[in-house]
Amino acid sequence: MEKRIAVLFLAIALGLTACGKSETENSAPAGSPPADRDTGTAEDEAPLTFPAALFEVIGICTDDYIAKEGEEWENITVNADGSVSAVISKAEREEFLNTFEDAFERDLSKDAAVNMTDEEIPQRVGYTYQDDSFVMDIYTDAESADAFADAIEIFLAYGMLYQVYSGDEMKDVVVNVLDIRSGGTLFTESDAGYLAYMERQREAAELTGMTPRPGMTAQEVRGSAWGSPDKINRDTYSWGVKEQWVYDGRGYVYLEDGVVTSVSER
Repeated sequence: MEKRIAVLFLAIALGLTACGKSETENSAPAGSPPADRDTGTAEDEAPLTFPAALFEVIGICTDDYIAKEGEEWENITVNADGSVSAVISKAEREEFLNTFEDAFERDLSKDAAVNMTDEEIPQRVGYTYQDDSFVMDIYTDAESADAFADAIEIFLAYGMLYQVYSGDEMKDVVVNVLDIRSGGTLFTESDAGYLAYMERQREAAELTGMTPRPGMTAQEVRGSAWGSPDKINRDTYSWGVKEQWVYDGRGYVYLEDGVVTSVSER
């Protein structure tokens, strides 16, 4: 993927920088939906609401939206659901859309791009609305597919931002990477699927540091700090299966029908 495109994208995405989640004094009270607020917008102003999923995908810090308060933006609010609402001028909105569309036509919808190693890779990109999705089709070759997989967040965020600035109803963003010769699918990703993947990664990271505890499934125990047992003693009854997982030097985990009932540590 062309490095300059990634830099341009992040630069025009409101000049935001990556950071962790934080609380702000401008957060809306719980139960205050964005649509219910009175923005007091004039005819030359445009209210926008950026979905929480956008910040999840790219890891953008909402504090930078708040920092724009009093500058060129007005009524910056971090909502209870994690989305961010703001009021901008219609001229700025049009400029943003034009910048995106120019970059798309100039740098993305062409037959070849230059990746970070300065090697040309096949590339042709288009986007459409299909049913309940905003679909981006990227044509390349199998050898170059990994370059687009590494930049998947950029394309997912592009679809979200384009919908926000266009004023369209928010739809799930789907990115298809297709073989430029045969048209076959090399891989596909959606923002919903990507967020689910990120959540699984977070859960797996948390689980890795855990010791077995009651209520865990057998699979979760294997993914915990104790890992797989050295030995399993199993008894089968009319009502189900009882197991004793033996961990040499650590202790025992007792399960009934695949769920931990108790843990005995040495």
